[in-house]
Amino acid sequence: SAAEARLRQLKRGRTSLSLSIVGNPMICAEMPIIVSGFRDGVDGEWIVTRAEHTLDSGGLTTRLEAQRRDDFAADQPEGDGS
Repeated sequence: SAAEARLRQLKRGRTSLSLSIVGNPMICAEMPIIVSGFRDGVDGEWIVTRAEHTLDSGGLTTRLEAQRRDDFAADQPEGDGS
């Protein structure tokens, strides 16, 4: 169990993505997003791990961080069997 937790910790951030986009207040952590129009290896499904919304004189901006769906699932703790 400890070894599996350590492996998940080492894998964390292996495939991460950071984007700043035109503001979308609907985006929140653990939300799936589809990224397209970039390049192979980037395009595809991601899970938002952090979303920050900023409103200033330039308008609303959303900065997000995400992980590939498979990596995100591997980072989640498994149930305790209860």
